[in-house]
Amino acid sequence: MRSKFFILLLCLCLMLPTLASCKEKDREYVESEVVAAAEQLIQKSLILNEIYWGAGIRYQMPEDENAEIKGYLPADNEHLAALEAEYGIKDVETLKKKTREVFSETGYNWIVSTCLTNITGDEGIVSYARYYQSVKNEETGATDDLMVYTGTRNIYENTKSVEYIYEGMSVTDVEGEVITVTLKVKTTGKNGEQKTRPFTVDLIEETGGWRLHGASYATHY
Repeated sequence: MRSKFFILLLCLCLMLPTLASCKEKDREYVESEVVAAAEQLIQKSLILNEIYWGAGIRYQMPEDENAEIKGYLPADNEHLAALEAEYGIKDVETLKKKTREVFSETGYNWIVSTCLTNITGDEGIVSYARYYQSVKNEETGATDDLMVYTGTRNIYENTKSVEYIYEGMSVTDVEGEVITVTLKVKTTGKNGEQKTRPFTVDLIEETGGWRLHGASYATHY
């Protein structure tokens, strides 16, 4: 009996290093490098925040001024041309590519699943994809267009402006591979009210470099 006890104790001791290693070690980092990457990525994310959660890509207005605006409409060609010229975004695939250049794999998958995919529940679709790429079909008359859902809410509807204040930005937390950076944002509401508050973003380093590990948009409310 005693021998079995010591064997069990020995097994537990041998397992301790393995159990201890289950907690992911906090990564080492150079703060100036992380802060510089955070600033660059936040600036790159601004247009994506606007496309996914803000006013979005404009859609073509119906020729009939009295027509009800609902469902999906083709993207406005003039707006798409401007996005392509400045950001290289001309369709859903290039939008995905630009998104992946800014966000981590986890962040990217979250955006695709919530903004570029219909979300269904027990009673059908509960949230429509904000954009999808239609496929040309001569039989149905469908064209190869970036389609925009007209019913998406603009999270900036009560926000007049957002200013990210990078001066004094610093690393404030590290958990495993994820590094949290804190800066300040100054927001102005549509009513003219202004607020300045701390704002955090998470970063993670992948093969292609640093990426945002979550959303970076800020609103007044």
